[in-house]
Amino acid sequence: MGLCDMEAELREFVAGLEPETLPAEAAAGLVDTFATIEKLGAAGKALAARRVAASNLWRGAGERSAAHWLAPGGLVGGRRDGDARDRGAFG
Repeated sequence: MGLCDMEAELREFVAGLEPETLPAEAAAGLVDTFATIEKLGAAGKALAARRVAASNLWRGAGERSAAHWLAPGGLVGGRRDGDARDRGAFG
């Protein structure tokens, strides 16, 4: 299973989540699990962003710097259609 497949599975899980139906202990477990996923996502993003910054790929996206590429409206703000970040490099 690739990273894009895991993302799709996680989206589906979250979309179907009904926390009011969970026992408090199960909800607490989900909070811990989501916190771990959040930290792993931030670590993966930092590692991949470092490579993008070194490659100057952000220049082709019309950004002034790698930091601008990462700023809201760039990677953090959401994906852009046709952007190199969407092309299944990690899927």
